[in-house]
Amino acid sequence: MRKMLWLLSVGFQCAAALQTIDLTAQYAQNTPTVLNEAAFARLAEASIRAGRALELKGRTVLLNNNFKPKGALHLMGPGRIDGTGHSVFQLGGRRQRMSLTGVEIRHLCVSDDRREVGAAIFALGNSRVDLANCSVSSLRGYGVWIVQRGSVTAKHCLVSDCGRSGIVSFGDGSIVLDHCHVSRAAVHGVCVRGRSSVDIIASTISDSGTRGIYAYHNATLRMRDSTVTGTQDPSAHAVQVEALRSEDTVRLLIEDCRIDGNRGGGLLTAGNVVRESAISSFAFKEVVGRKVAVGSLREERGHVDPK
Repeated sequence: MRKMLWLLSVGFQCAAALQTIDLTAQYAQNTPTVLNEAAFARLAEASIRAGRALELKGRTVLLNNNFKPKGALHLMGPGRIDGTGHSVFQLGGRRQRMSLTGVEIRHLCVSDDRREVGAAIFALGNSRVDLANCSVSSLRGYGVWIVQRGSVTAKHCLVSDCGRSGIVSFGDGSIVLDHCHVSRAAVHGVCVRGRSSVDIIASTISDSGTRGIYAYHNATLRMRDSTVTGTQDPSAHAVQVEALRSEDTVRLLIEDCRIDGNRGGGLLTAGNVVRESAISSFAFKEVVGRKVAVGSLREERGHVDPK
């Protein structure tokens, strides 16, 4: 008898799970082309419970507050998500994981108070974000902002037109950019500090307001087959790596990269910078007035005050 009751209980649970999946699919088909925050939250919660991806199917989502997924959320495009809060998505905690495929995220917060302007994606704690074929922008803030031990992996993504820096990690976070383009950040394209690490693979950092890449304190920067070009500040280097405090050590690896077409200097290293291997196959061009100097390697040692 107990066994029969247990089997009936399991059957009811399975039926409920199947019903959730069916209701999710049916609701998604009948939703309008523009989803408000409440409707999106219901769909996201249902997809998390069912363990299935939520397909936007060309819809636009409008969010007024930080959206905090209550579990592992997987969104599939095409589709666009616009947010006007501190951040569009905020993740934190061990179980917080988000995967986006083919989605455009626009952070449209217009506040002039920097304390109120976060990022398109704000990852805290031990959260993890995976992006593939996505577009990310922020009108006043960061494209992707990582603190504590958050991690972000982006493949074939565009991070552009950010009011602050494109992708940043402050703390112990990690970033992987694989075949990505970070473009037109108002400050730095990529910035890592603390004990954060960034791996940049076959990617381009272009048209940054100050520096293309800035790594300092105890950060790790690894670049392979990548380009940094088009920085706008003549007083700043395109790639600046520095460990100036006695307790600081920055690790650096640059292989088969190009740093050229920038208004300021190319590569600047300062302080205790440890190379994981020799800088190799490094092409550099610096425009000085109307003359162009080209060399297989040009590195400057020193310090430039951060802007």
